[in-house]
Amino acid sequence: MKKTGIILILVLLSILFIAVYSVNPVSPGESNTPNLNFFNPDDGVTLAAKQGLNNFLSLIPAGDEKLYGFEKREDFLRAEVGEPLKMYSLNPGFLNDPDADLKKFIFPLNEWRVPVLIDGKMVSLLTVIKENDSYKCVDIGGSALATELNSYEKYFDKNSDEKTLLRLYQIRCDILIISGKNREVTDGSCYLLSYTKKIFEQYGGNGTGPVKFDSISPIIKIIYSQSLNQNKK
Repeated sequence: MKKTGIILILVLLSILFIAVYSVNPVSPGESNTPNLNFFNPDDGVTLAAKQGLNNFLSLIPAGDEKLYGFEKREDFLRAEVGEPLKMYSLNPGFLNDPDADLKKFIFPLNEWRVPVLIDGKMVSLLTVIKENDSYKCVDIGGSALATELNSYEKYFDKNSDEKTLLRLYQIRCDILIISGKNREVTDGSCYLLSYTKKIFEQYGGNGTGPVKFDSISPIIKIIYSQSLNQNKK
């Protein structure tokens, strides 16, 4: 009788295990990961970039490879995607109150730049957008920006830092922000990129080395000051 009871319990446990496994099956070598698009945006962005890479490479006209950062067409076979850079911007309202908390004005765009890598070096950038709750690769280009971003890798610790790009539409420039993974974007170190340095050259942006600000706040005050000067003209 006891033996029959034990067998019955084992059978019930087996049925329970099969029921659970059929709802959440896990293939050999895979983890039971959640939906990429819902739980981890960067995973969804990377997937869209990987799916769009070969298509956009095929659209590059023969002879124009160098315009997109490639030495020769054969390099396409070695191209990989890197870690996405989230794009942010600022609401123009900060121009009316430059001393306010920047967290009120900075906001993420539904847009990412995803580096195209050859032997670990950035040569071009894919643009991925979020549209109707899905991620879509829509463009390739920006080889000059990609090449310059390589020079800032030495200031970046992939284990503890995150990279983002702040796009300031008011003065048409991008700023690289490197911040700790647990820090606000507004507290990250800001690096002026080469074409941005020209705008800030009166503030030390005309040198050959990196122009760094410890946070976004000083940059905002500069933009505010320039805005006042332009309004007086």
